[in-house]
Amino acid sequence: MPASAARNDELLRFVERFALILAENGIPRMAARVFAFALADDADRYTASELADGLRVSPAAVSGAVRFLVQ
Repeated sequence: MPASAARNDELLRFVERFALILAENGIPRMAARVFAFALADDADRYTASELADGLRVSPAAVSGAVRFLVQ
């Protein structure tokens, strides 16, 4: 497995564990995943497409999660 793929898998495992803790405390699951990903990855900004690719979800799911987080 290439190093970048291993890093991405490790990042996603962390995001899922962190998101589970957030979800157990009342944050919707997808919003928790987006928030955890944004904190754990090293970019300053993300497009919806970048978040969707990174989380392996649809851009529509990211849109709803971001809408929740902005509120």
